[in-house]
Amino acid sequence: MNVRDLGGHRTGYGRHVRYGQVFRADGLGRLTDADAAKLSALRLRTVVDFRVPPPRAAGEVRRPTTAGRPRCITAAR
Repeated sequence: MNVRDLGGHRTGYGRHVRYGQVFRADGLGRLTDADAAKLSALRLRTVVDFRVPPPRAAGEVRRPTTAGRPRCITAAR
């Protein structure tokens, strides 16, 4: 699985994204138990699924287990 911290990126307002606050990932439908454990350590609060309907139907997002499980938002196009 490919997960990256988006911290340090410049915003449209000239500020920077704080490290450890926003992450991007691919393949959340293929998480192994080890991947899920690593993501759980990030204490994610929200997961946003940007996939379009056909790929979304191919696999559900496996949300990491954390206290208060993160909510999952589908960004339908």
